[in-house]
Amino acid sequence: MSRERVLKVIESVLGPEAGVGVDLDLESMKMLELVVAIEQEFGIEIPEDAPIVRIMSSVDAIVAYVDKNRIA
Repeated sequence: MSRERVLKVIESVLGPEAGVGVDLDLESMKMLELVVAIEQEFGIEIPEDAPIVRIMSSVDAIVAYVDKNRIA
């Protein structure tokens, strides 16, 4: 369930081809856009001191973070 929603958010920020690959190699501005979009979609806050690069490194990493940190 979360994976499909994460892929939709990634595609809305990075374009339709972005969700196809496992690894996301993002420049800082796109990473910031993706962080904000993920926070808004799932009602979570990713703290500034969180390991953002690791969290946003792949679709699986984003899904794991969202699943662990979102409120049902």
